[in-house]
Amino acid sequence: FHMGKKLLLVDDEENVVQALVRIFVPAGYQVFSASGDEAALALYRKFGFVEEGRARDYAFRQGRYVDVFYMARVRR
Repeated sequence: FHMGKKLLLVDDEENVVQALVRIFVPAGYQVFSASGDEAALALYRKFGFVEEGRARDYAFRQGRYVDVFYMARVRR
């Protein structure tokens, strides 16, 4: 998600997020990042995203099934 020079980065893996931060910050982007489910949802909501749907038991991670949320931001 990119608006002007702001970038929202979310991934399950903290090392992926940090690698992308190291790329985009020196390129002049203001980066907002999160890793992990709750932190990601909170960050999306902070920027006005709302949950539009959920796929239950979408993926098997760390020994358990997890849901996937479909998030969107609608400007009116």
